[in-house]
Amino acid sequence: MKLNPDCIRDILLWLEENQEMESGYDNFLTGQVSEVSSTKIAQCLPTYSAEDILYSVKQMIYSGLLNARLLTTNDAQIYLVQDITPEGHKFLGNISSDETWQKTKSTASKIGAATLDTLGKISANIVAELIKKSM
Repeated sequence: MKLNPDCIRDILLWLEENQEMESGYDNFLTGQVSEVSSTKIAQCLPTYSAEDILYSVKQMIYSGLLNARLLTTNDAQIYLVQDITPEGHKFLGNISSDETWQKTKSTASKIGAATLDTLGKISANIVAELIKKSM
């Protein structure tokens, strides 16, 4: 299956906006974030197929961008996303701007590489250049 960078970005943006701390004193102390299922994410991002969402979440777990656990039922596999990792927040911070994201995708296309690692490096370099220009 092909990696869909736009799907990955949209999932991260959606999680950042919609995940909440679990209520209750003990959960607040431990920083427990409420889990969100890949099925719920797919419902909230109807632009992408459930298969795209599931595959993207899986790849983000492998890349260290998300903490999640796999729930297997008789009918399906569902990921329960627990949180965006610090590495995931770093990646998202670099790609959250539409302008930076478009430059990142354009550069990745020019060099023919669109792995999560490559997208992260490209976006970090773009942000670094923007910082230099603003100083």
